[in-house]
Amino acid sequence: MTEWNLPFGVPLFAWTVGLNTLSVCFQLALSLLAAAVSVYSFGYLRKMEGRRNTGILGFFYNVMRLSLTLVFAAANVLLFPPGVGIYALRTQTFLQSARRIGRGGAI
Repeated sequence: MTEWNLPFGVPLFAWTVGLNTLSVCFQLALSLLAAAVSVYSFGYLRKMEGRRNTGILGFFYNVMRLSLTLVFAAANVLLFPPGVGIYALRTQTFLQSARRIGRGGAI
């Protein structure tokens, strides 16, 4: 297992991210799914290019991907809740902005 300690200024607890076999499998699945979603979104957002700011969707999409990467790579319990919280908050914001831009995000 490969681990990295993040210097965060908390002397009692180490903020550690790491990659083991299971987290690499999850990262691979996330990467393949993200690649498929990214390719699909080119055609989906092409209609909106001149009328709306589609960059905000890209921002929230990438924050969601990074927070899931943090969840999958968290090597201790201190990094898991912030990763899940960021993911949940950004998912909600992403869906709200997708609904404002077009018909996306309808459940």
